[in-house]
Amino acid sequence: MKKIISITVLVFVALSSVLAQDAKSILDKLAAQSKACKTMQGEFEYKLENKSSNIYETSKGKYIIKGDKYFIDVMGAETYFDGQYLYSFIKDVDEVSIQNPESDDEDFLKPSNLFTIYQKGYEHEYVGKIIENGKSIHVIDLLPKKENQNFKKIIAKIDVKTNNLVSMESIGKSGDDVEIKILTLKKDLPVSDSKFVFDETAHPDVEVIDMR
Repeated sequence: MKKIISITVLVFVALSSVLAQDAKSILDKLAAQSKACKTMQGEFEYKLENKSSNIYETSKGKYIIKGDKYFIDVMGAETYFDGQYLYSFIKDVDEVSIQNPESDDEDFLKPSNLFTIYQKGYEHEYVGKIIENGKSIHVIDLLPKKENQNFKKIIAKIDVKTNNLVSMESIGKSGDDVEIKILTLKKDLPVSDSKFVFDETAHPDVEVIDMR
């Protein structure tokens, strides 16, 4: 009986190792494919859900990514990053702040990090394939190695055919679940660097708070 249990455990460990390798190879392909793109742009959906608190929020936004530069427009706010300075424009109050962000903060906010977040501090677990909106999707769990994270895991969904990112969802320890779903994606279209800098001349009535 003990021998059967031992063999079962060994098979499970071996299978888990294979699945982890499969998950990493899929994620590595996603990262390489995304890095090869000169630009990415489109629309996304942001969802925040906390069932115990009866919170259900959904917003749609737009994004443009060019290397480390990015632009995001969602929930009444526009965020620009030109590779050095971060511009945060709050439309309701006609106010924009400009700052030289701390590297940790900028790394966390950078949209391109969605494609590489798995590379540091996570175990990878291949969950399986599902059909979603008529498409075959890889489902991979990213499990944080550090216990001080405020979420249990991140669920990554990747299109089997295109290897494009479909969505990422963090499962919060306090019940806050956040999902970012890519609705549309256009690659390698020409984008001027001016798209990543807040244009003060186009918004003469906006208060500028320069913290650089």
